[in-house]
This record gives sequence, structure tokens and C-alpha cells, in this order.
Amino acid sequence: MYRVGKKEGRAAPQRPVVGLVPDARIEGCDMTPTKFPECNRTCVGEACGDLPVLMTDGTIVSCWRMTWWERLRVLLTGRVWLSVWGGGQPPVCIGTEKPFQEAPSPGQPDMDV
Repeated sequence: MYRVGKKEGRAAPQRPVVGLVPDARIEGCDMTPTKFPECNRTCVGEACGDLPVLMTDGTIVSCWRMTWWERLRVLLTGRVWLSVWGGGQPPVCIGTEKPFQEAPSPGQPDMDV
């Protein structure tokens, strides 16, 4: 059984996990990887398409576009689900803003002084 942990001092109920799909395409997950100006590599996997990424100092960033249905579902539920395939859970972050700062344009002062 899969156990989530504690919430507000109570143990989370144990629920059996049935039917996890070890496939790159999960029903109800139609988000598509999106190329972005800062990407500097493309990851390629056997069971999935190309994944444009920005690779820097031990961090890999990818950008995903939701369908209109997924946007509506997130608006109504406030939830997204992250599935990571492999033998462990690496540190991950899901957000709506770019997780990096863009370099200032030539001649533009650096605001992080």
C-alpha cells in the first residue's frame, strides 16, 4: 500500500494504489512539452517524444502546455499531479513562473545588486 504521511497531526488514510500506468502517456494527461527560448538540450526517450529542456548546474527545467480542458480542471480543483518514473523520488518543483532569471540585455543595469 502507498502511504502519504501526516496531515494536521492525523495519519493519512491508507489506500491501495490500483492501476498506475507505467507509460509515458497517461489517460487524462495531455500536456505537451513546449520549446522555450532558453532551452539548450533535447532529451529523447523510447516511449515518449522529444523533451526540450534547459540544463544548468545539476538542474533540468522543462515547460509544459496544458489543453483547455486541463486548464479548466486546474482552475476548478487547484490540483496537478506529478508522476516520476524510476527507482526513487528526485527533488522536483512544479510552478507557473519561469524558475530562472533572464540575463539583462546589453547596456541594461543588473537589478540584483
